[in-house]
Amino acid sequence: MKVRATLNRLFRGLRPRIILAVTISFLPAFGMIFLYSLERRGDAREAARREMVQLAEEISNEHARQVDQVRELLNIVALTPQVKGKEWRASGELFAELLPSFPYLANILAVEREGNVMASAVPYEGPVNISDRPYFQRALEEKCFSVGEYLIGRIIGKPILPLAQPVFNEKGEVDSILVAGLSLEWLGAFCASFSHPPGSAIMVVDGRGTVLSYHPEGEGYVGSTVPEAPLMKAILEGEGTGSIWEKGLDGVKRLYIFRPIAGEEKTGRVYVCVGFSEEEMYRSSNRAMVRDLGYLLGLATAILLLAYILSGTYVLKPVGKLQRAVQELEKGDFSARTGMTERTDEIGRLAGSFDRMAESLQARVAERDRAEAELRESEERLSALLEIVPVGIILLDQRGEVAFVNRAAESIFGLKENDMLGR
Repeated sequence: MKVRATLNRLFRGLRPRIILAVTISFLPAFGMIFLYSLERRGDAREAARREMVQLAEEISNEHARQVDQVRELLNIVALTPQVKGKEWRASGELFAELLPSFPYLANILAVEREGNVMASAVPYEGPVNISDRPYFQRALEEKCFSVGEYLIGRIIGKPILPLAQPVFNEKGEVDSILVAGLSLEWLGAFCASFSHPPGSAIMVVDGRGTVLSYHPEGEGYVGSTVPEAPLMKAILEGEGTGSIWEKGLDGVKRLYIFRPIAGEEKTGRVYVCVGFSEEEMYRSSNRAMVRDLGYLLGLATAILLLAYILSGTYVLKPVGKLQRAVQELEKGDFSARTGMTERTDEIGRLAGSFDRMAESLQARVAERDRAEAELRESEERLSALLEIVPVGIILLDQRGEVAFVNRAAESIFGLKENDMLGR
């Protein structure tokens, strides 16, 4: 009841109700803009997903190609006389000659079964042993190419992703292990080289949840191990390929697409993950929605202003004239007219009906006034006639009381008319 009373108070006049009706008529248009905006957001989300999938595939395939090149390189090096003959000094010189041709490698090593480094492309001092490295143990035990996890190289002191290839003797036994360290500095530059939309993130992680590369703010995240982060859990606990809406390491919510580097299913997982910022994803659709709403609001404002003006001209003024005419008629001015007989709309027809009613009423009142005047004139003539006759005349009303006494009667009874009236 209170709401209804408030609405009645707010929209008591014709103009507010007209404005309200016009405003309500725009609601479907606003609803259509909102629905169309949702549709555009869905299209933007799907387009971003396709773009991120394509980018993830490009990075994954290119990185896998680099890993395959390293595998082929190590296979070829394993067949050289220097390595087969365990000529470690010559092997080191060979590695040093090869290293500049492969800018994505930080070092190349030859390691004995016991884990002792025997040759290195980068010079080193003192004995170095890597038998505790999981990738080395996996390559030695499984006798296959192995991809390791993030680590700091003990010779170069820089972060690398180690790739290990066993070297077999004539009996098919592992004689030594060749190790190539993929430079994570190069990996970061490699990921950044791909065309990507503003606000996106490109990340490469290993099977432990350690960040190998992160673009654009790689300095702060490379080397950090965060397997408990929701994004990392989705990557590590999933099937290796998927998508998720989640906050990244930088706290920005993105649509992330992730997939493993091709060809690493058995030898250690490395994943590439690309994310598209939610803000950037919907920027175009949001801008279009704001633009459309601005256009519609401008149009609505113009139409409401026009409705405000026209309602005064075509509704309020005619109704005001009609109201004033009614008030004048109520006061007894039967000549009151609206003066809107030329209008052909509903208000004009109503005004015409009022004017005809007023004319009819004025004619009836005039006829009544004429009749009353004639009656008074007749009564006055009769009264004058009765006054001059010499016969005493007394007229009684329906109750038998004296209503008229002429002069002759006054003389006869010796009483004044006022003394006899009403008796």
